[in-house]
Amino acid sequence: MNQKAAARRTGIPTCSGGSFKNFVLLAAFAGRSHFSSNSMKMALGVLVLSCGLINLTQAQTSNPVAATANPSALPAPTPYAVASRDANSAIWQRETYEQAPDGSIVPHIHKYTELATGLNHWVDGQWVPSKEDIEISPDGSSASATNGQHRVYFPGDIYNGVIKLVTSDDKVVQSQPIGLSYSDGSNSVLLAVVTNSTGAILPSGNQVIYANAFAGLNADLLYTYTKAGFEQDVVLREQPPDPVSLGLNPQTTRIQVLTEFFNPPQPRITATTMPTDAGNLEDDNLSFGAMGIGRGKAFLLGNQSPSVAVNKRWLVLEGRHFLIEEVPTVSVAKTMNSLPPFVGQAGAGTKPVISKNFVLPPQRLTKTTVKTPFLTQATLPSRGLVLDYQTLNGTLNILHQRHCEFLWNNQHL
Repeated sequence: MNQKAAARRTGIPTCSGGSFKNFVLLAAFAGRSHFSSNSMKMALGVLVLSCGLINLTQAQTSNPVAATANPSALPAPTPYAVASRDANSAIWQRETYEQAPDGSIVPHIHKYTELATGLNHWVDGQWVPSKEDIEISPDGSSASATNGQHRVYFPGDIYNGVIKLVTSDDKVVQSQPIGLSYSDGSNSVLLAVVTNSTGAILPSGNQVIYANAFAGLNADLLYTYTKAGFEQDVVLREQPPDPVSLGLNPQTTRIQVLTEFFNPPQPRITATTMPTDAGNLEDDNLSFGAMGIGRGKAFLLGNQSPSVAVNKRWLVLEGRHFLIEEVPTVSVAKTMNSLPPFVGQAGAGTKPVISKNFVLPPQRLTKTTVKTPFLTQATLPSRGLVLDYQTLNGTLNILHQRHCEFLWNNQHL
């Protein structure tokens, strides 16, 4: 009996054509069904099984990629790159690769989200990374920081110009610090007024200092531009006069920074009462739309000493708009005593006079046409009492997603 005849009688296919898997299954079936019948049927089952094994071997050798992985064929992992941006975040991702058993290349995507207020800003229809650099104008008479969601412009001379802040929603806020004063709640004394001082950029690249910016007291003005906001600091370089020597109550006296705002947008004011070493004081939280001014602090520059809260009030007096920042002198007495003693400046005017009313420097028009060359080099004072306030972009609202890694202020969460 030939093979085909045997196949017809047993119902088992021959080795020509068909799938080797069927051959193997049928061979096993043939072995079970006919194993005891006779040796020919048994041999036929073995013959079919052998045929299946031959086909299996041929199938394996016809697909060399599946049989042997080739790691050298894998693409190199990609470096991290930004896949998308918005105002306050950037998604970074990279790809790695592995080879599947069938030889195909399988990519794996790794990503994390970087979060920071003001991380990017809108330019020509797209989000681009913000920068904190302050640059001097082409004619050298001013400086500006414009590579962020908010923009700041600095005059060459603080006495003849204003600090111009353009918020992220295009509100223009122009201001100038005009003086330093004492107040004990009943009486006030004007200690110093702003004077000519040329701006200079510090090595940090994002700070401008106006040294010796006040007549009557040795103090600097320091401005810091960040992606998240803008900060004004008054740095006292010497002790102010003793409040007792001016007829003030030392237990309730506050040292104050007076900043005038020119034609400002109307802020939304949230007033609270805060307990202090000089009694309860008002503290106003100001919102100019997308940006707001929160609570400031006083601290010793160049030292890790703890800070003290600075309260502030928004006042409209005689049609003029003022931000009054104040801190009780008893709260910073130890810090002030570590500064060089007060020395009255020659030509700074007459001795401060006590007044029942809030004492303001006379209003004057700034001379924006006067051009004072901006300085390119300066150094930060090594010591001084800092009285600051910050104008910040709105609070960042973040929806955290599962299986994501977040980077906040250059630190992984």
